[in-house]
Amino acid sequence: MINKQRMIKNFVEMAKINSISGKEGKMAKYLCSKLKALGARIHIDNAGKKTKGETGNVIAYFPGIGKKSFMLCSHMDTVGPCDGVRPIIKKDRITSDGTTVLGADCKSGIAVILEVLSVIRENKLACPPIEAVFTVSEETGLLGAKFMDYSKIHSKSGMVLDSESSKEITVKAPAADRMDIKIHGYEAHAGMCPEEGISAIEIAAEAISNMKLGRLDHETTANVGVISGGSATNIVTPVVNWISRPAI
Repeated sequence: MINKQRMIKNFVEMAKINSISGKEGKMAKYLCSKLKALGARIHIDNAGKKTKGETGNVIAYFPGIGKKSFMLCSHMDTVGPCDGVRPIIKKDRITSDGTTVLGADCKSGIAVILEVLSVIRENKLACPPIEAVFTVSEETGLLGAKFMDYSKIHSKSGMVLDSESSKEITVKAPAADRMDIKIHGYEAHAGMCPEEGISAIEIAAEAISNMKLGRLDHETTANVGVISGGSATNIVTPVVNWISRPAI
């Protein structure tokens, strides 16, 4: 039931649209046109204002059987250079002409979602309600997902199409938390009146000595990465900057 030529056509059309992170306006307009033609009800959230981009996330709703909806998701933005992409269709693949990226990350995922929605509609296939979600600024830190208006998302399960492999499903991925800490002590002359000072280095050392570092369990690590502070050997250090990545 998959129409391969239609899927390729959609991908090539999208690849030609410049949609670098923050500049996804034209891509969103293209998608809205396609989704409306498929019978979607569309909402664009305010993530664009928070990311200072041209558009927010595009959320398309398709009716189905039952109350439990299923989400299909991919991102609209690409890395650069992506201005003036000229897709070249070869026997077994599609490439750019070498002067730009192709934008397969992740317009290939969007092309798959559009084809799935088209096949469902054409063949009147029974399926649950579908929420098709297309995010902005993924490449610059998952910002579209971060600022998504989740009150507009009702699905409890879904699939994100953003992988090189069509034969594998990723069910979890690493994440990291980072702490930027500034410790304030009290400056004093280390030779004349050290007792009047409070060493920020000493405070930091005591804090770090009480942290569990290295491997915490089979999937979690912690590390103190960068410490900086102090201006002279005869000054009780008043400030220490400490960058830590406590969980991965």
